[in-house]
Amino acid sequence: MSKSTLKRSRLKKSVVSLANYAAFFPQIVSGPIQRASDFLSQTKCKIKADPDCFIAGLRLIIFGLFKKLVVADTLDSHVTQYFGGSLYYSGMAGVITTYFIPLQIYADFSGLTDMARGIARLFGIHSPINFKQPFYSSSIPEFWRRWHVSLTSWLTDYLFLPLSVNLRSWGNLGLYASVCANMVIIGLWHGLTWNFLAFGVFHALLICASILTKNARTLMLKKLPILKTFRNIFAPIWIFHIVAFSFVIFRVESVDILLKIWNNLKQTAVSYSQAVDLIYVVTANLESGFGLNIMEFSKILASLLLMETIHAVQNEGTMGEKWFNAAPTAARWVFYGVLGIFIIFFGNYGDSRFVYSFF
Repeated sequence: MSKSTLKRSRLKKSVVSLANYAAFFPQIVSGPIQRASDFLSQTKCKIKADPDCFIAGLRLIIFGLFKKLVVADTLDSHVTQYFGGSLYYSGMAGVITTYFIPLQIYADFSGLTDMARGIARLFGIHSPINFKQPFYSSSIPEFWRRWHVSLTSWLTDYLFLPLSVNLRSWGNLGLYASVCANMVIIGLWHGLTWNFLAFGVFHALLICASILTKNARTLMLKKLPILKTFRNIFAPIWIFHIVAFSFVIFRVESVDILLKIWNNLKQTAVSYSQAVDLIYVVTANLESGFGLNIMEFSKILASLLLMETIHAVQNEGTMGEKWFNAAPTAARWVFYGVLGIFIIFFGNYGDSRFVYSFF
């Protein structure tokens, strides 16, 4: 074979490989973002049919359908009405619905990712994990190591690291500038609007504050080891509340709506602090499903618990996944059956759309 013929053959293979990578449809809509080297290394050899791979793909698709149709779309119906100014969602109902916002975005996006990864697995392609239970994070930097992992790792390699190296002569100021640029790009990646910019700036400031106080916090934990126990318990709760507030900024369309939500949270907190019989107020809210209807609230709570069960058995290499894979086949099918029942009877099949498909 002549050199020119060999060159053309290699060029043809390269073009075909690039076309396969660019046109791999499961990941086109919204990821996960798979590196070309990772994808092409899997397609160099002929992919053989693997029953275990096929089963794993179907499992991911079922998990994704449950998160999207049952969890995300159910929460979205409440969140949409809340943003529409419904008086039904004032007081404690409004507070609970505010917590629905980050959960709805997460279930929608991770559900889409699960389905994309599951479809890719049917074709024998292993896609990268995109979420690692981000709401259990103990700090904002950890949250971003667990949320949309493929995007944050890509931006870290191609934006943050090169920028921080170029600005290393600036010292800590260069590090902070690199963090801010990275987070602002993450915010504006969703769209060129004020709320996405504010979302990115908000997280940039939080990460810079975390870096700035890291040494002091480490020293404090060394002097007072008992604080580690409190940190392990309360840090994820605190971080979840910060993240929840940031996703309110992410989701709102105007400052006016943001202020109304904030005023509702403030007024509800004041009314609870001034309640004469707090036990009665809490009991009444529990009996009414926090004003959302007890049956609807029970369905949402059961769905969220099931989603957390999915996370426990889904994460590769964890004890939950090992236990689930080692469980009797009948037990696994019972779990799949429960998810199927929820999808069929409690799934939303109306005007459903993926939030991240528009970014």
